[in-house]
Amino acid sequence: MGDVVCPRCGARNAEFNPRCAACAAYLPPSSAGQSLERDESSSAGASAGAAPEPNLLSPGRMVARYRVLDLLGRGGMGEVYRARDERGGRLVALKLLRPDRSENDEIRERFRREARAAGRLDHPAVVRIYEVLEHEEGDCIVMELVEGRTLADLMSDGRPDLARLVALGRGIAEGLAAAHAEGIVHRDLKAENVMVTADGGVKILDFGLAKRFALGDKETTYTEVSLTVDGGVVGTFRAMSPEQAQGFPVDPRSDLFSFGTLLYEAITGHSPFRRSGLAATLAQLCLHRQPPAMQLNPDVPESLSRLIDALLEKDPALRPQNADEVAAALGDVQRELESQP
Repeated sequence: MGDVVCPRCGARNAEFNPRCAACAAYLPPSSAGQSLERDESSSAGASAGAAPEPNLLSPGRMVARYRVLDLLGRGGMGEVYRARDERGGRLVALKLLRPDRSENDEIRERFRREARAAGRLDHPAVVRIYEVLEHEEGDCIVMELVEGRTLADLMSDGRPDLARLVALGRGIAEGLAAAHAEGIVHRDLKAENVMVTADGGVKILDFGLAKRFALGDKETTYTEVSLTVDGGVVGTFRAMSPEQAQGFPVDPRSDLFSFGTLLYEAITGHSPFRRSGLAATLAQLCLHRQPPAMQLNPDVPESLSRLIDALLEKDPALRPQNADEVAAALGDVQRELESQP
């Protein structure tokens, strides 16, 4: 097991730590850890050291009435571009499915499901979907362009203010509650998929792994509607719930576990489960409890530490049962922090 050098302060860190122990900056992934960050599945993604892929669209290219301006980023399913609506002048984001995956009907259907699912959502904490286009280069989703930084980028500057993190967490929980009310599970919630806007708000991004579920007669009863690709494990391993990592059916409580992981990472600077290899990470995720957050960050109040521990319960029945409950609990923590001298 090798060390990872912090690009910010030069300190050496164990390769399984996501953030520097000296300055809390995010560390570049080690070769051992890269396999844990694949966006699509345990078998997807390019091998380490592969040549960069060329952009699918060049600046100035027209996609329907949208003119491509520049590349914003790429993920496991496709690429995202900044573009301008030539009719109204509005700036948008275009998410284009990679053509090398377009031949897979299951992948294309999952990509379209992202648009159908997220397009039903109308909440300030969820990115808006405008339309779906069929293009010669592949299916394309036109969505709201969110200006800001991802929560992961914000965390790379050092540990954010605790009160601010709690406020952001409450916004994320409220966005999840809106999605869950529409029967949508995100399945890949992590700091990289949360944008912090210029005005301090949050936007949950990338419903590419979104999954429908049917609400049962009882509040805590859920029934699956559709499986993932070939019933396989889809998501980012360090952020998965135990049931998702083992390929079992998931419901909104799986997102709450992932949300607990996000909060833990943001507040402590450490991943609760990530280790130097896939097998070790999955064992930690499914079998072992994390140290309480308040042990790693003495500024964390006991109420918040207990909430995170509850979110990270292995048994979904022992977690908070809905995101509204979590948002309310975070509101209580906010008031507790505000009342402190």
